[in-house]
Amino acid sequence: MARGKVYLPALLLLAFSVVWIGALTAWPRAGSPVAVVYSPATSGAAAFAGVVAAGAESILGIGAFPGIVVARSADPDFTENLFRTGAWMVVRAPDKGECLR
Repeated sequence: MARGKVYLPALLLLAFSVVWIGALTAWPRAGSPVAVVYSPATSGAAAFAGVVAAGAESILGIGAFPGIVVARSADPDFTENLFRTGAWMVVRAPDKGECLR
């Protein structure tokens, strides 16, 4: 048996574990700040309007790129509402706003 075939199951398990832990860490929770990423073609005003339409209780800031908005809402459906407004990705953001500019 070739050496690479011996390590393949272990490498696949390691890769799956890293992706799974990363996804659980970045998954947004109700009430915590989230970074909402829209298409690069989306203007800052359109991204801002989309987050407001999704039910954001507070806008914490605008990201370094126009399609990124950091917001917070206690609504448990906030993440799904963001995806309905066209968000590509929604991840948990730091509480102190370090991801801004």
